[in-house]
Amino acid sequence: MSAATPTAAVLNLKAKHLILGTIRQNIRAVYASSVFRGRERAATEQSIKHCDDPEQLQRWLRNMRRLRDEREQQLHQACEDGQFVTGLCLD
Repeated sequence: MSAATPTAAVLNLKAKHLILGTIRQNIRAVYASSVFRGRERAATEQSIKHCDDPEQLQRWLRNMRRLRDEREQQLHQACEDGQFVTGLCLD
């Protein structure tokens, strides 16, 4: 094997960084929703920045998607019912 050929360990590390980066980007896309407040976004960013466990990040992603969907549904319902909800109704 030549010096230019990456070892399996290097390839695994690069793959892990790619996976972590992709999951983090997906989480950021979810918390960009207007149903999350600035403090929630900041706390989430700190947490995902320091997490190197793909399984944990996947759990956060699933939970954040669920929470976003629940909040959007509540907002839609409140708008349909004519309730005032922070002056924001989603289309």
